[in-house]
This record gives sequence, structure tokens and C-alpha cells, in this order.
Amino acid sequence: MQHLPYFLFVAFAGGGCGAISFDHGEPIPLTMLPGDPSGMLGGQVTTPPEPLVLDIDAETQKQGTGPASSARLKSLTFTIKKPVNGTFYFATEVKIYMVSVGLKEVEIARLSPIPNTNTISLKPTPNVELLPYARAGAQIKATATGVFPREDTEYDGWVVINIKI
Repeated sequence: MQHLPYFLFVAFAGGGCGAISFDHGEPIPLTMLPGDPSGMLGGQVTTPPEPLVLDIDAETQKQGTGPASSARLKSLTFTIKKPVNGTFYFATEVKIYMVSVGLKEVEIARLSPIPNTNTISLKPTPNVELLPYARAGAQIKATATGVFPREDTEYDGWVVINIKI
């Protein structure tokens, strides 16, 4: 029994070294893709960078923990909202990049081939540290390959970041 206090000390002392983590989700705003009834327009399209609110320091304060030591992408999904029951039939590949002023652009997720479904889940790029991007004003941009959808299409998304203390 005399080792129990030492064990508890070791367990709690390690708490600030990435042993504590939690997930934080943020919505990705609705985006509209213009339709092309001919289905002829396509190729590779890159979106301009869009702000992504990732206030990781505020989230750690809400959790009552110490400052974050790491933030990594856990999941990234997109869902067609219009047309109802629409699918991503028009895309064959998508890559998502994180950009911030003064930092190198980095790929954070991709999916290829893209299934003909209403919701897609991209595969996070392993070991990409997002904390510096979040603190520098994170923005995301996408590069997609395929054709434009035949009708105007709207989609939104959800991003989950795993934050370690």
C-alpha cells in the first residue's frame, strides 16, 4: 500500500504531457457548387482559402485544462444538403490543405476514389500538427478533381480536432 501515493503522483504528474486529450468539433459552412447541365465542365479545381475557426486555447480553457501541446485532425466529413439525397458522384478525388500566414501549406486529409454517397469521410494525413496553424489563423482550401455537378449543389462539413494537453 505504501506505493499507492507514489503511483497517484506519477499518474497525475504525467497529466500535462499529452496524457490528457479531448475532441473538439467545428462546423464547416455551407458551400455552393454551381451546376453544369451539360456535365462537360471539369478537371481540377482549387478553392480559395476559407477561414476555419479553431480557437484551441479557448477550448482548453473551457475544459479547465492546461494549454494545448498538440492538435491533430481526427475526422473530416462533408454532406450534400441540396439536392436532397444528392451524392458526390461528380468528384473523383479531393485533398484538403491547411494554410496560415507565415506557415507552409500542408495537406491534412484526402479521399480517392470518392464514393457515390451523400456523406463522405476524408482520411486524415497522419502526424500533421495543426496547433501552429490554429494559433496563426487557420484557413482551409481544397483541390478537387472531377466534373461540376449537373445542378447547383450545396454541401457543408464537420471537422473534429483531437487536442492534447
